[in-house]
Amino acid sequence: MKPEKENSTGGVSDLIGTILIIILVIGLAAVIAAFLMPNFITKSVFIASEVKALPIINPNSLRSVEVLGLLSKAGEPFYIIGQGSSYKNGAPVSVRAIGPDGVNRTWSKIDLKAGNLYGRQIYIFPPNYTDPSDCDLCMSDDPPPASQKLVTMDQGRWTIQFVDENAHILVMSNSDGVITNGSLTSRAQAGNWPGNLFNSHCQPIANRSSNLGPVLVNSSMNNMKYQHFSGSQFISYPSTPDLNFNHDMSISMWFNPSDTSSTYQLIGKGNTLSAGSPATAANEDDNYQVIQLGNQLLFEWNNAASPYNHYQAVTPPTVQANQWNYLTVNVEGGTVKIYNNGVAILPLTYYNNNYHGSPAMTTTPTVDLRPNNYNFYIGNQFQSAWPYSYQGDIGSMGLYNRALTNNEILENYQTYNA
Repeated sequence: MKPEKENSTGGVSDLIGTILIIILVIGLAAVIAAFLMPNFITKSVFIASEVKALPIINPNSLRSVEVLGLLSKAGEPFYIIGQGSSYKNGAPVSVRAIGPDGVNRTWSKIDLKAGNLYGRQIYIFPPNYTDPSDCDLCMSDDPPPASQKLVTMDQGRWTIQFVDENAHILVMSNSDGVITNGSLTSRAQAGNWPGNLFNSHCQPIANRSSNLGPVLVNSSMNNMKYQHFSGSQFISYPSTPDLNFNHDMSISMWFNPSDTSSTYQLIGKGNTLSAGSPATAANEDDNYQVIQLGNQLLFEWNNAASPYNHYQAVTPPTVQANQWNYLTVNVEGGTVKIYNNGVAILPLTYYNNNYHGSPAMTTTPTVDLRPNNYNFYIGNQFQSAWPYSYQGDIGSMGLYNRALTNNEILENYQTYNA
């Protein structure tokens, strides 16, 4: 006997009905969530801003300089993080300033009054108390004071960006800020002031050892920061690619010696391994050394092509005690030039030895720098038996992987930078 055949129509209808009920429940839940949880999806702010270069007439500079102007014209309520603490209307926004080199600058100071920023001119410019190699900038709704010797901004196209910190997204990016009357100096490979060196990517050169005193500021020299060396202070940085040179280079620095009657080490990268004369790679290995030789200046190096050749270039008397001197050593195309206070010092006397009292050379040697892995020192000659510990002040400084131009040297001299 065969079993009776079941009617399957009712089972299919029940399944379809269950699916429709589930869809309806999910739809109702979404509608309820939209009404009860409006912040479930964060809405971003809209801002439209103008960015352009603004000329600043500065009577204390060689020429007028340009800073960046930022003007927010339309959009929704926002405030910049760091603005007057009593005003927090709208979305919190952070600001990025990206230079022509692609590096995002840090902010030294944000000085914005409370209130709505729409229609208010904002100025972006370097601070007056630091070398630009640490990338700091100021943001203010007041123009920089006319009495301030402004550090010129890097020449080229700048990009200003707003980031909505609630939504964590970029809400404005403007690359119309082109500085045409600015500095042509590419960022130093290493620089700032003693104890606070930064590399060309604006990162601090770390792992330094020092026994420096407090940071000092000279208000009559555009608030330049400097360190005092009494003969026992020095700074040592482990070897890094930012401090090693094998072709063209420039050493740019401010120093104020207490004495010009003896020999003092300013900066250098090398080591004295053993006593010996003449100096060879076996007993003295210098990538570069700059020494205050009484009231003269001395640049010293080992030759890469022939490492057993050790050279010195010495200036005539040029250094003044208890006065700030701006030193530049340029190595370009195998030739060295030494400047003090913006002027090339001539003639240079050359020695093929580690002691300048040996007979002077009758020919001019080619400068072929020999890199090494020894520490970089400021104020001391690599803690050897002849440290030549410096006595005086050292301020703004920079090490470049190219030679500075005459205009750049003069600009540094006039603005107390390096």
